[in-house]
Amino acid sequence: MLTTTKQIMPYYSKISDLIIEEDFKSYNKILNNIKINEIHETLVLSLLRVSYLKRKKISSWNNFLDEVKIDFHDRGHDINKLLIGLI
Repeated sequence: MLTTTKQIMPYYSKISDLIIEEDFKSYNKILNNIKINEIHETLVLSLLRVSYLKRKKISSWNNFLDEVKIDFHDRGHDINKLLIGLI
């Protein structure tokens, strides 16, 4: 599992670049193939927050958000606090 800032930053940088470049096809592919329970919550939240303003152009965004809600609930997190501004 990606757990440290050092491990997460390269991924955060890449997902940010995809949004900046408007490469929504690749972003969709990531959201469709990622296993939420295998990555740290910080990266999961980054995937949602970085893409929030472009979510209407990312067809899998809402499904990913729904999956995150379930996963975070299963992990015992308060989804209303963690996902504030997204739900």
